[in-house]
Amino acid sequence: MPVQAPRFDSSRPDTPRLCRSPLQLIGLGLVLAACTLSACTRVPELEDQLSADLRSQPYPSLLPLDGALAQEPLPETESAALAETLDTRAANLRRRAEELRRRTP
Repeated sequence: MPVQAPRFDSSRPDTPRLCRSPLQLIGLGLVLAACTLSACTRVPELEDQLSADLRSQPYPSLLPLDGALAQEPLPETESAALAETLDTRAANLRRRAEELRRRTP
């Protein structure tokens, strides 16, 4: 017995379809076409701000991303150093508090 693929019934509300009617499909196509065409428009507010000497300059050379990014320390290393600093400060404050307790009659 051959295995049949499940059929989707458009009258059922749980049918997983993007568009339920041809008009919705046409509307979706028009929206996508409008978005595509709007991406190709000229933006005079941005282009007219460049002076003539800037327009004649060549584009800057691209840098490799590995060298352009700053090398940050690993979070584990940074948190360990911060914990050590805080522990040292806490120990110094406890020592000072103990000295003040001894001085006070």
